[in-house]
Amino acid sequence: QRVQFPFNPDYTPAPLWTRNLQRSFSGNDCERQIELLQEIMGGILFRIIAKKQVAALLFGPAATGKSTILNVISNVVPEESQCAISPSRWDSEYYVAALAGKYLNIVGELSDDEYIPSAPFKTVTGGDLLQGRHPTHRPFEFRNEAAHIFNSNHLIATRDRTEAFFRRWLIVEFANPLS
Repeated sequence: QRVQFPFNPDYTPAPLWTRNLQRSFSGNDCERQIELLQEIMGGILFRIIAKKQVAALLFGPAATGKSTILNVISNVVPEESQCAISPSRWDSEYYVAALAGKYLNIVGELSDDEYIPSAPFKTVTGGDLLQGRHPTHRPFEFRNEAAHIFNSNHLIATRDRTEAFFRRWLIVEFANPLS
């Protein structure tokens, strides 16, 4: 059953937010990067981004606004629904177990000297059946429902060069230092 009701959203400008976004991105690609970021944020809020089988990477040099974006996202998702598990740890059943029941996996900085293992990355983001285990407990199965968003000052390190790995990344490039 559907019920129709009038909906007239009131557009409230957010000048500080808009200015921060416009300063973070550069050149002709600015509007496209802002749209991509807004799609990612909307996908996180509506819990649909995990179904798209992607992970988001906020990439760029220091002081470009990446951490501000992560703080905004983190503050609108209940803390008990979040975790911070780096994809370089997804090959461990103990770390993968921490994703169970969460809907946001938010990592402040990816390590520049640890590779992201491709098979676990594709399994987690692909919605496949996962096996996790908490210390002193039996293994259990679950499917990932968490959106994944990571900050990094460098591009991802992996040995995988396939389309199956790289098509799963939404990369938002922050090019302009804000300081």
